[in-house]
Amino acid sequence: MQRFDHVGITVADLEGAVAFFEAMGLEAGGRQVVEGQFIDTVCGIPGSRCEVVGLSLPGGGTWLEVARFVTP
Repeated sequence: MQRFDHVGITVADLEGAVAFFEAMGLEAGGRQVVEGQFIDTVCGIPGSRCEVVGLSLPGGGTWLEVARFVTP
């Protein structure tokens, strides 16, 4: 294995997780809510809704996706 491009983590406390990773030097990017057929299929949970924040290392590289389920 040469590198990771994208890692996703599901957390209960989105704000706390983002603050933790920012303290480690990652930079938060956009925040979005994801719902609908795509996330239902990816997660295998019908009716799911997630709030997602993307973080990355300064200068790019690996992207960390931190998500919190709003429903269920």
